[in-house]
Amino acid sequence: DALPISLVGFATGTLWGGLILAVSHLYSPKHHGTHYGALSFAGMATPVVFNVLLFGLTYDKVLESKGLPLSARCAGIVCVQQPILWCLGVNVLGTIAAVLLCRLACRKGGM
Repeated sequence: DALPISLVGFATGTLWGGLILAVSHLYSPKHHGTHYGALSFAGMATPVVFNVLLFGLTYDKVLESKGLPLSARCAGIVCVQQPILWCLGVNVLGTIAAVLLCRLACRKGGM
């Protein structure tokens, strides 16, 4: 039971440690704290937006459209298809934006 928790803790710690390095290399030291704070907030706000609002509300709407009570379990891809497509679209746009931003940063010698 402790292995999944340990792996998630290790992954989270690695992510936040790597974020400090990424911010210090991508952005100028003048705005280091601002960028780190914004990225830290985004990392905490994203699960609320995607898990609670997007997946939770969509799941409830699918149950209601099938005429099932909210205590029922929804089975099948139809329950999560729309949020997964939204997440895919956001990730594709984010990847394109990140590539463009990194190219711009490399041309300017950093931000």
